[in-house]
Amino acid sequence: MKVLFLKIPSMKYYKGAVSGEDMPFGAGGTALEPDIVYEKYNFDPVKAPNGEFCLGYFDAGEDELHIENIEGTGMEDDTAENVLVIWCAEYTDGRTTVVGWYGDASVGRYYDALEFDGGYTQTYNIVDDAENCVLLPFNERGSLKWNIPVKNSSSAFGISRANIWFASEKEAGAFIENLAGEIGRYNGENWLHRYPSGQNEV
Repeated sequence: MKVLFLKIPSMKYYKGAVSGEDMPFGAGGTALEPDIVYEKYNFDPVKAPNGEFCLGYFDAGEDELHIENIEGTGMEDDTAENVLVIWCAEYTDGRTTVVGWYGDASVGRYYDALEFDGGYTQTYNIVDDAENCVLLPFNERGSLKWNIPVKNSSSAFGISRANIWFASEKEAGAFIENLAGEIGRYNGENWLHRYPSGQNEV
């Protein structure tokens, strides 16, 4: 299975920062400046003539995302296809939990950008059809079944300090299989088209 875990700032809706209602937070609940948090639109579907898409951003910390670490992807590839991208963030109690997922994503090695009417340019390196994307309701993310391990002295696998996990360790096999099962079985509410009060879908 091609799977990629990415930890991003914590928000409720990921539809942009609106009047202070859904501001991004980092580690330890630290408030972040919305203008530099490009992940804030990761679950704000974009309508195009050929469908509706989610454009996901992850800060790789450099000019490229090393997708050769994704199963079946080589150094010569610019894109990894058919990847289950699991977006994670710090929950209110400090745990790292699943925020949502792109079920069949294309993950780019390099950043791309799309300019919208009004001059806003959205930078992204991951894209998927909106029908494959799920944003868990905020309270649902607190369920223990969505816990994500953090790699440290007591855990041989999990999200690293770089906020990325390619989940390639053999020891992680049972965890990945179980989580993928939870994702496949999920039939609860999807907040992909839910917006903060006062903000309407475009």
